Amino acid sequence: MTLLGGRVQGDVDAGAGNDSVFVSDFPSPAPVLDVEDILGGIGADTIVVDAGTVGGGIFGDDTDGDASDDGADSICVVGNLVGIQVEDVFGEGGRDTIIVSNAVAGNIFGGDENSPGDSILVGEGATVASVDGGTGEDTIRVLGGTVTGNVLGGDETPDGGIEGDLIEIANGSAGGFASVGGNVAGNDGDDTITVSGSSTITGSVGGNAGNDSISITGGTIVGHWQ
Repeated sequence: MTLLGGRVQGDVDAGAGNDSVFVSDFPSPAPVLDVEDILGGIGADTIVVDAGTVGGGIFGDDTDGDASDDGADSICVVGNLVGIQVEDVFGEGGRDTIIVSNAVAGNIFGGDENSPGDSILVGEGATVASVDGGTGEDTIRVLGGTVTGNVLGGDETPDGGIEGDLIEIANGSAGGFASVGGNVAGNDGDDTITVSGSSTITGSVGGNAGNDSISITGGTIVGHWQ
């Protein structure tokens, strides 16, 4: 499914199956594409948005709460020359990969109670409101991007187990500085948190419960770490 320009006043729903959804208005000289929610639906879907405006959310699955049909989705919000703006991004069930760079987005939610864990990257040129890994063992990297609120790892896995998260706050490959306006926390489990480069964290850094490893080799933490 490919959308190049125009306006979709309702939702874009890929439905059942392993789908690919590509939303762009490139190479249009101005961002004219405007859609509401994008739903990957049942299966392992790939959703790529590289321009325009998504007025609602991007959902990896079909939001029906049934974990049996949730796939491992890939959601990429990567702006091109004309830029991009989306609201919230939801990985939902399944082991999802979410990448946001060169874009402005709302909150990023890795997974619901059916998620075993997700991989989330906030790259250079990205500004997002917050990152919450949700359920499961998450890998969250803020590499040269900006998170104005909190960066939080996941809680227990769907089977009730406690897993650890990996959270990295560091410079991007092109030298951009990472910035977190709130707290960085791993939640329950044995978490690994690293802060390096010229990163700035306005709040605190903590692993919460579990045997955590926290490494601060650079950057500025305005609050405290524990």
